Amino acid sequence: MNDALSEARLKLAIVTPVFNDWGPLEQLLVDLDAHLKAENVDVHVIAVDDGSLVPAPAALMGSTRHAHLQSLEILTLACNLGHQRAIAVALADVATRKGFDVVIVMDCDGEDRPEAIPALLAEHWKQPGAFIVAARAKRSEGALFTFNYALYKFIFRLLTGKTILFGNFCLIPFGLLQRLVFMPSLWNHLAATLLFSRLPLLLVPTVRGTRYAGKSSMNLVSLTTHGLSAISVFIDAVFTRLLFACLIIIAVSALAAGSVIAIRLMTTLATPGWATTLVTALTIIALQAGLLVTCSAFLALAGRSNIPVVPARCQDLFIASRNRIY
Repeated sequence: MNDALSEARLKLAIVTPVFNDWGPLEQLLVDLDAHLKAENVDVHVIAVDDGSLVPAPAALMGSTRHAHLQSLEILTLACNLGHQRAIAVALADVATRKGFDVVIVMDCDGEDRPEAIPALLAEHWKQPGAFIVAARAKRSEGALFTFNYALYKFIFRLLTGKTILFGNFCLIPFGLLQRLVFMPSLWNHLAATLLFSRLPLLLVPTVRGTRYAGKSSMNLVSLTTHGLSAISVFIDAVFTRLLFACLIIIAVSALAAGSVIAIRLMTTLATPGWATTLVTALTIIALQAGLLVTCSAFLALAGRSNIPVVPARCQDLFIASRNRIY
C-alpha cells in the first residue's frame, strides 16, 4: 500500500434507503459507530426516507451525536420511488456535493453488515479507481428464496451474457460516482448499472447478515420485478440474443417443414393427414417467432427516440427536504 494513501483520511458518505425501518436505522448507526471507529475515515450517514408512512421517531430526530460519526442527515423524498430509485436520487444528490472521497451504499435492515465495510475500504486502498462490491459468499434466506434467486441469476446470465453476484452493498469512488449518476440505467438497477458501466469492478466476499427486526418485504413478485429491472439495463444485448434465437427457430422450423414435405412426396412413410398437421404447426411456430422479432425490433427502435431519465439532472424534483440531525 502506498504510504501517502495509507496516511490519508477518507471522507466517507454512507447512503442507506429507509422505508418505515426507523428502528433498524437506529441500530445501524450504533453498529457503524462501533465498527468504523478504528478506520481512517470521517463518516457521514445519509438516510434516504423513501416516502415512509411512519414518521421518524422523536428519539432519532433528537439523536445525540455518535462518537465516530461526523454527521447524520435524513433526505426525505416527495413520494415513494422504490428501493432502486431512492438510491439513484441519493447518489445523484451526493455527487453534487464537494469533499467526499468515497460513497458506500447499504441497506439499513442489518442484512448488509457494517462489519464488512473495513474489508471494502481495504480493497479500495489497493484499487482506488474501481467499484468495490460485496459478493455474497453465504446467504441467510430460506430454501425457496435461495432457489428463486438462483433462478434469477441463471435467467440474467442467459439473456445478458453477464454474471451478477452482488446487490446494492458497494463502495463507489467519488470520481466514478460523478460518471455513474449520468447513466439512465441507474434509475432502474444499481448493481446491473455497475456491470453495464464497463468500469473496473472488484468483488469482496461477504456474509449476508440477519435483519435487525421484522421480515424482508422481498417476495416472489418483488423479486421478479427486481430481476426484470436488472435485465432491462442490458436491453440491447437481450434483444440481440432473442433475435438470434428467433432466427434459429425460424430456420429449424423451415428445415423441418421441408423434410416433412419431402417425406410425404418421396416416400410412403407418412400417414394420412400427418404431413399437413406437422407442416401447419411448424409454420405457426415460424410465424410466431417472426412476429416476435418484428415487434421487438420496432419496440427497440421506438425506445431510442425517448428522452431517458438521467438521475443527475432530475434528483431535485424528488427531494422534499434535507434534515441535518447533527
